[in-house]
Amino acid sequence: SFLDKRAIDSFGEYRRELQELASTLDISTLPRNEQLAFWFNLHNVAMVEQISNAWPVRQPRTLEVGGVPLNDAKFITIRGINMSLRDIREKIVFSNWRDPRVIYGFWLGEIGSPALERSAFTGGNVNSLLSLKAEDFINSLRGVQKRGKTLDVSTIYEDARPYFFPNFEADLRKHMSEFASEDVMKILDKTTQTEARISEWDIADLAGGRRGSIAQQAAGVRISQGVAELLTQRARKFDRMERKEIRTGRVFFTELVLPGDPPAKNEVE
Repeated sequence: SFLDKRAIDSFGEYRRELQELASTLDISTLPRNEQLAFWFNLHNVAMVEQISNAWPVRQPRTLEVGGVPLNDAKFITIRGINMSLRDIREKIVFSNWRDPRVIYGFWLGEIGSPALERSAFTGGNVNSLLSLKAEDFINSLRGVQKRGKTLDVSTIYEDARPYFFPNFEADLRKHMSEFASEDVMKILDKTTQTEARISEWDIADLAGGRRGSIAQQAAGVRISQGVAELLTQRARKFDRMERKEIRTGRVFFTELVLPGDPPAKNEVE
């Protein structure tokens, strides 16, 4: 609701710039991490663009582009080939990378999806960011919950199952154990079966996809009651974290290659 026309137009401009870049430069000749960063950035800005153009909307997956569902609409063109958001995820990235962390690089516009990063992916940060995003997602209620003896997991794992988790339960539990906190490890240990049933399809924005009534002014910006309540809750959360000396921010360093390091040390497999 805070995006004006100039901001929304900029998403389309960025998406077209990336398309033009791929038309003049063979992306497949770039180092693997740079290729991966390119596809994440193109996918995510295209998703932001389409949701912004259609806002207000409650559930992004209900959107259509030219009468075709958002995820399957082929509105992205690379070297004369039309492709969809799903094509980028499944036919390009999932099919050509072996590391399941890549599933966390894609923002789906929904509360239940991996979060959208503040900064673009780069060849230098993509490896570290994916590890952090895997840790965040697996240790959140969006990723894992306990229901009796059943490990409930996000439906994004079912979508990625053919590519990364052929032996679904064993492969997924092994992947999760690499990033699980102590609490989530206890859930893994105390459950005997796994079901992909966690989903939250509502839009991942402060207003929940609703215009709402104007509640107050905040830093000169008119905001709705729902946004005001969420910002208050966020401030309280950070206050509690600071009092408990829990980190509230991150500092990223470009991954360094030191003398004697193996080639492509930080490359996402």
